[in-house]
Amino acid sequence: MFLTLIVFILVLSLLIFVHEFGHFWTARKLGVKVEEFGFGFSPRVIGVYKSNEGKWKVVHGNKEVTDAVDTIYSLNWLPLGGFCKIKGEDGSGESKSDSFGSKLVWRRMAIISAGVIMNVLLAAVFFPLAL
Repeated sequence: MFLTLIVFILVLSLLIFVHEFGHFWTARKLGVKVEEFGFGFSPRVIGVYKSNEGKWKVVHGNKEVTDAVDTIYSLNWLPLGGFCKIKGEDGSGESKSDSFGSKLVWRRMAIISAGVIMNVLLAAVFFPLAL
């Protein structure tokens, strides 16, 4: 019973990671800034990011990061989820070129659907192994 629960959590974590990585990778390739890529649900345990000085820094807890040049990669407390915080996904920053809201509709659709597409590809990879 305990082993089944552990395997379930591991498989679910893999599915979530691959799904969120699809959004992350597609957004980056289409010129949209990803502010944070997090594994697990908040609050943040630890995060790493590249600062304005070009050095990698570590942030503990939910402290606000103001000097991040690129994505904050974070590990969060509850491992049953994940997220990809995309710049402008809330509708703000439409005037900025690296914002989700400033992109053409087909690019936004590609970013949104990339998570599901990655899950389908993951299933296509693992399905033959289950036979």
